[in-house]
Amino acid sequence: MHKQIWDLCRSDIERYPIWFYPMEGDGIDEATVAPATPIEVNNLNNAVLVRAHFIFPSGKSHLGYLQWGLPHNVGVLRPTLFLGDKVITFWSGIIQPEPPPDELEFPIKVLSEEREQLASIALVLEGFYFINSEGRIQCVK
Repeated sequence: MHKQIWDLCRSDIERYPIWFYPMEGDGIDEATVAPATPIEVNNLNNAVLVRAHFIFPSGKSHLGYLQWGLPHNVGVLRPTLFLGDKVITFWSGIIQPEPPPDELEFPIKVLSEEREQLASIALVLEGFYFINSEGRIQCVK
């Protein structure tokens, strides 16, 4: 099973806690992801997505994922949240994002699941992030 990363949904992450970017095969491009087996997870050349829990200040928890990697900053981890039928990403690269919608409560604590050799990652989100014209990560609240 292969999907484009933007087609991942909550049920995909519920069913398969780790996804990876296969680099070869028919119909594969840089946005293609697939459920990972221990072989793909243990191959450090593969970028992987790991199921994560997004915990709002109210205590309510929602599923999403992080792109597991180092260093543990928002630009590398690219946190993505499933909120109802919406997919919300907190990283915009070089494009300044609009302020977050009111339905998001900040700060949001994010904790990835420990899987295979992938340690759990903890992150706190204060808003949406991007790289500003000075090359620094900036938060839009």
